[in-house]
Amino acid sequence: MIIEKIKYTALLIGLFQIAKVDWQKRKIPNRYLKELLLWKGMLFIMEETVFLQRFCVLDFQPMIIGFLCGGGILLTCYIVTKRRIGAGDVKLFAVIGLYVGAESVLRIIAFSFLTAFLFVVIKLVLEKVDLKEQIPLGPFAFGTVMIEIFLF
Repeated sequence: MIIEKIKYTALLIGLFQIAKVDWQKRKIPNRYLKELLLWKGMLFIMEETVFLQRFCVLDFQPMIIGFLCGGGILLTCYIVTKRRIGAGDVKLFAVIGLYVGAESVLRIIAFSFLTAFLFVVIKLVLEKVDLKEQIPLGPFAFGTVMIEIFLF
């Protein structure tokens, strides 16, 4: 369906911008997250009213559950690790959950953390690393979302 392709294209473009900034500055700007939310809202309304010609409250359910799973898991990590995970990462995975739903966001979280962990291990082996160095999750989330979209 055309809306699905537009939705995932908007998500990937937004995530690419986020990944780039997060890699350089170790910060996820709210501006990009707001843009992704705006795109999702417009596409949802367009899909419901134009393509399906109906509007049903139940259609919100997968989005809300994905949002709560993505944001909830990272929020728990944020609290448990005493802010070692950035608030931008919490918001990022909540927005990703809004786009892809609960099942996919769980896979994305797991593989994002796995690839970030592998990156850190390789970096530790190859060079001396400060253990307090911040690791940007945005690039790993972007790569994992790309794999999720194209494989699942």
